[in-house]
Amino acid sequence: MKPYSEMSKDELIQRLRSVEQGAEDDDRDELDRIARNEACLTAILDTAVEGIITIDHRGVIDSVNLAAERLFQYTAGELAGKKINVLMPTPFRQEHDGYMSRYLETGEPHIIGIGREVLGLRRDGSIFPLDLSVSEVKAGGKHLFVGFIRDISDRKRAEADLKKSEERLAAVLDHSPLWISMKDLEGRYRIANRRFQEMVGRPVDKILGHADKKLFNSQTAERLLAADHGVIASGEPQISEETLMMGDSLRHFIVHRFPLFDEEDQPYAVCSVAVDVTERRKLEKELLDVRQEEHQRIGQDLHDNLGQQLTGIEFMSQALSHGLKTEGHARAGDAERIAALVREAISHTRLVARGLNPVEIAGEGLMDSLAELALNTSEVFKVDCSFDCPEEVLLHDAFVGNHLYRIAQEAVNNAIKHGQPSKIVISLEKRDDGLNLGILDDGKGFSSSRIRKGGRGMGLRVMRHRASVIDGSLEVEQNSKGGTAVLCKVAVPDPGKKS
Repeated sequence: MKPYSEMSKDELIQRLRSVEQGAEDDDRDELDRIARNEACLTAILDTAVEGIITIDHRGVIDSVNLAAERLFQYTAGELAGKKINVLMPTPFRQEHDGYMSRYLETGEPHIIGIGREVLGLRRDGSIFPLDLSVSEVKAGGKHLFVGFIRDISDRKRAEADLKKSEERLAAVLDHSPLWISMKDLEGRYRIANRRFQEMVGRPVDKILGHADKKLFNSQTAERLLAADHGVIASGEPQISEETLMMGDSLRHFIVHRFPLFDEEDQPYAVCSVAVDVTERRKLEKELLDVRQEEHQRIGQDLHDNLGQQLTGIEFMSQALSHGLKTEGHARAGDAERIAALVREAISHTRLVARGLNPVEIAGEGLMDSLAELALNTSEVFKVDCSFDCPEEVLLHDAFVGNHLYRIAQEAVNNAIKHGQPSKIVISLEKRDDGLNLGILDDGKGFSSSRIRKGGRGMGLRVMRHRASVIDGSLEVEQNSKGGTAVLCKVAVPDPGKKS
């Protein structure tokens, strides 16, 4: 008699009927066990989340669980005995039989034992993506194939939405006028938008995966690497103004850097967003040059025109005073006082003219001009203003010297106008790589919030602009003893050596 394990379902039912007509106890127990196992297996299959379909070696459907019925909109009875390709859209339907026969003849699998994404065809004609894995079962010399099916429509929609979002984000990045990039902790670029590519002069495939030393000269690469390390070490965003060599030209940028953190709050990348302010810096320089020329013109006019006219009035007043004295006129003293006031006006006019049109700044001129600025401030505003320069500072760049003088002049004017100080100190000192210019007063000072915001007044903005055009930095802080401290740092060649 054929073993129970090799009987078909119909044969098992027939055998069960014979048992009911007088089977022995051992047969009845075995059939009960088989029936229980089959009932348990059917319950498991029908409660499975995945669709499960079995087919024979001809590709004919043998069984379908409930999940598969719902997926394909067929009942198990409607599918039993039909070819599996009824659930496949063109062209897979035509190709399936070839895959089956080739596997049975050669043993070369197409999808056996391999999970893959394919398309399924529902009863209503709609096509949907599914994840399919197929296993082979051999029993009683027969080949059975079990397919495990999962509808991945939601996942595909999510992937399509994500891809669309990524494409839109890429479009936003590429159309941004800002330089946007991201580097991993090894300093290799992972994102580089179109503006960054244009700035570097390389296509994206020559940027991604490379570090700065492959893209820039050694000095620029070292500066960028140091800035990245500073952001990673602090864990905080940083903003800086940087002058970098891009190709054959120096470009000026305002760079925002910030770290990115993973789920464990560990940094894994540094993002940079930079705006090219080269043209703006050129315009600022031109505006400051225009302002300087206007100052010089006004100073010259005061000296040559108003000064000369006042000098003429003084001579006339003195002549009038002398004539009145000779005649014994009672108003002779008034004429003398007028002449004295005119002489005082001439002195003030010359001071103003000198401030608007200072002496040549190069060489010792910066020291001399700052010393004279302190002296004139003391005389005109009756404030104790001194110049402190511990050692000789020779500057051979008139452009830098002029802007440093104007920064000092503006800081002193601001202190007098807003702080009402009793003492002001202008200091100038050498550094290994440049100069420090300081203006310290003991007045009322600025509010902390105003200093943090960079100041609202035109004076502070002008000083910052002047510092930026000479590649310097300007710091405005509260003086610990009251008042305001202004510090301008500028990197220039050793002032003690002529270039």
